[in-house]
Amino acid sequence: MFKKLNITTLLIVLAAVVAFYAITKLTGRDERNFKSQLTSFEEDKVTKIEYVKQGNTDNMVSVEKQDGEWKVVRENQSYSADSNRINRMISVMKDLKVDRVAAKDDAQWAEYKVNDSLSTRVRFYANDNLLTDMYIGKFSMSKPQNQQQMRRRRKPRRNMTTFVRLAHEQPVYAVNGYLSMAFPGDAEKLRDRTLVKATKGSIKSVDFAGKYNYSLDRSTGQWKIEGQPADSAKAAGYIGTLAGLRGNTFADIGNKSELSQPIQTSVIDRSNNDPVTIKAYKAPRKKPYDYIIHSSQNEQAWFTGKKNLFDKIFKEPGYFYSQ
Repeated sequence: MFKKLNITTLLIVLAAVVAFYAITKLTGRDERNFKSQLTSFEEDKVTKIEYVKQGNTDNMVSVEKQDGEWKVVRENQSYSADSNRINRMISVMKDLKVDRVAAKDDAQWAEYKVNDSLSTRVRFYANDNLLTDMYIGKFSMSKPQNQQQMRRRRKPRRNMTTFVRLAHEQPVYAVNGYLSMAFPGDAEKLRDRTLVKATKGSIKSVDFAGKYNYSLDRSTGQWKIEGQPADSAKAAGYIGTLAGLRGNTFADIGNKSELSQPIQTSVIDRSNNDPVTIKAYKAPRKKPYDYIIHSSQNEQAWFTGKKNLFDKIFKEPGYFYSQ
């Protein structure tokens, strides 16, 4: 009797398992066929990134690693790229894990903005090998579900979710993070804006020539102008600004022969490094800015003097004297 009961029980359990399996297949609740990880590659393997915003193929953004340096490539020209921004792109894309499946077919592509016209389509390459081809879509934020976490923080960190789709595949996935923010629509935002890259302690002197002619140096351990003591706070503040100075807006220069001789030059002497020379030119007529600024540390970039850039770099000597 017990043997018959055990066999009957086993048959019932087996039938239940088969029924459950069939139901999950029919209702689509079995997600084991979906990916748990969408990307996995090493950062230093990436040699090229291309992306298109909202299907605008005429405005494709392309960055390539050339001779070990990242370049923004545009209209058969290449410009030095901001390596920090490129590394951020790679960092957010290199190891994407699936939080959940948001949709299983193209019926909801538009809702999650992963179709051609609404998404950012991104391709990463390692030489000629395609590492990933993905549509980055809708972004959303939500409060954390963990109540204990909410109690610990007065302002709990919100969950950031981006919806994505692999090219040539149907499902839409939810992944953690704000991916689209790493891919600006304007390629100019990826260019290197460096004017001076130095540490405050490495700058030994600044020699000015042109509109202002004088030297600011600390050869004796104290900042001086032509041998006279400078206001230490003003000198330190200026050197701190100069050490990490970046341009704001790239100048539109069709022909560099339009530029006259520089009206002001400063040569920044650095310990154990080549000097940095910054030159200011009078902008050609009909330009909506007064000056064009150029640095020897970023040869390909020419900046406008907007946002008082000229005044940040080229101080009149009286600025450094105590009032």
